[in-house]
Amino acid sequence: MAIPRILLATVVVLWVSGVAFKTPWPTVLGLVLYARTLATSQCVETHGSRTLPVRVARAFLYAALTCYALILSGGPFILSAIGLMAGIAGVTLLGILRFLDWRQQRRKLQDWQIQNQEASEQLERNFRETIRHPRQIIVHSGTATVISLDAAAIRFWIENHMVSEVTERCSLNVTAMDVLQKSDQLVLALDTNIIEWRSLTEFKCLHQLNLGERPANLGVISLSPDERYLVVGDVCEEIVSIDLRTNEKVSHTSSSEFTSALAFSPDGSRLLVGLNWQGGAAIRLFRFQAGRFTPIEDNLATPWTLAGPTSFRFRFSKCGKLLAVLVDRPERTWSSEAAETLMMYDTRNWSLLWHVDLDENVTGYQRSTIAFSIQPTSDLGFLGDNAIVCGSDQGGLLVFNVCDGTLRKRHQLPISHRITTFAIDHEQRQLWTAAGEKLLEIPFDEILKGVQTPSQTGS
Repeated sequence: MAIPRILLATVVVLWVSGVAFKTPWPTVLGLVLYARTLATSQCVETHGSRTLPVRVARAFLYAALTCYALILSGGPFILSAIGLMAGIAGVTLLGILRFLDWRQQRRKLQDWQIQNQEASEQLERNFRETIRHPRQIIVHSGTATVISLDAAAIRFWIENHMVSEVTERCSLNVTAMDVLQKSDQLVLALDTNIIEWRSLTEFKCLHQLNLGERPANLGVISLSPDERYLVVGDVCEEIVSIDLRTNEKVSHTSSSEFTSALAFSPDGSRLLVGLNWQGGAAIRLFRFQAGRFTPIEDNLATPWTLAGPTSFRFRFSKCGKLLAVLVDRPERTWSSEAAETLMMYDTRNWSLLWHVDLDENVTGYQRSTIAFSIQPTSDLGFLGDNAIVCGSDQGGLLVFNVCDGTLRKRHQLPISHRITTFAIDHEQRQLWTAAGEKLLEIPFDEILKGVQTPSQTGS
C-alpha cells in the first residue's frame, strides 16, 4: 500500500518539532500515525480492522516505533532490542496476513474465471441450440403441409417427411411468416421492410411490397380470418394494414417503439396488439373494420404493471369468447419470480378471469438465468374447449384447465430443448412442433390422456 506524501511530511514535521523542543512525544505521535497507516493495508481491509491478528500486528508496530522514538529522544539503549523484536513480530504477522490475503484473492479470481468460462460455454451451447429451434410453425390445411421457420432454413413437411428445405431466406432475412389457405401462398416479412408473396409449392416469388425506408425492421404479421387483410407490426411506432386483393397499403396507426405480437379475433372485428416502449408495455385493443384501425379506450388489465421489454403470445378460443395471453418478462429471469405468466380473459367484457405464474413449481424444472436470458417466449394454444397447453422446458408441455387455470398435466415430448412454438390443427386434432430437421406430430388424445377437465360453458 502506498504511503501518502502528506503523511510522510507530517511525520517529518513532528520529528523536527520534537528535536527542536527536546521532547519525544511529537516524534512518537508521528511514528504512531505512520504505523497505523502501514497496518491498514489491503489485507486489513479484507480481514477486518478489528480482528485479533490485525490488532496484535498493530500493537507490535506501535511498540517498536515507540521504542525507537524514545531512543532518539535519549532513552535507554535496551529499548532498541525490544523495538527490534516487536518490529520483526509485527512485520512478520503483517506479511502472513498479506500472504493469506493474496491466496484468498487468487482463489476468488480462479473461481471467477471458472464460473465465467462455464457461463460462456453455457451461452454458446444455448445459442447453438436456439439456432435450431423453430421460430414459427404453421399448417396449410389444404395440402396438409407443415412449414417451419428457424435460423437455418424454411422447411416444408408432408406426412411428417421433409419434402423441401429453403436456405436462401434464413433468420437474417425472414422475421415472420403466414400462409394464405385459400390461395396456397406463403407471406414472408423480411428485415429489409419488404413483404413477399411466394408460391407454397415452388417457393417462387409472386409479388413484393416495399413498405418504404424505415429506421427499423418488420417485426410481426397477422392475417385477418377472411384473409382479406394483412397487418404488419414493426419497431418504429407503426402498424400497417395491407389489402391482399390489391397488395397495397390501406392504413396505418401509431403503436409504440416495438410491436411484439398481433392477433385477430375469430370474427376479424378486433385486433390485439402487444406493445413495448422504453420502461413500459401494454396490451392494446383496436377495432378493425375495412382495413382501418380504431383504438378502444382502455388497455387490457393485467395483474401487475408491465415493464419493458415484454414479449406476448395471444390465442383466441375457437368460438372467440376467451383470450389466452402468455406474457414473458425477461427482467424477472434474474430473480426468483417466474418470468412467464399465463392469463385468461373473457372477450365479452375483456375482464381478467385468472392468471398463473409459470414458475419452477409449475414447470417442474429449475430456472436457469443464463439459458432463459436468450431464449424466446414459449407458445400456447387451445386443445378443444376445456384445455389449454403451453410450451415448457426440456421438451415439456403444460396442460391447464380453461375454466380456472389449474395445472392438469405435464406431457413430455421426446426432445430436450424448450418448446418455443407449435402449430395446432383443430380439425385434425393434431399438434406439431419441430426440433431442427425433425418434425413431431402429437394427437390431442395423447396430450390429454389422463386429464380430467371440467366442462367449460360458453367457451
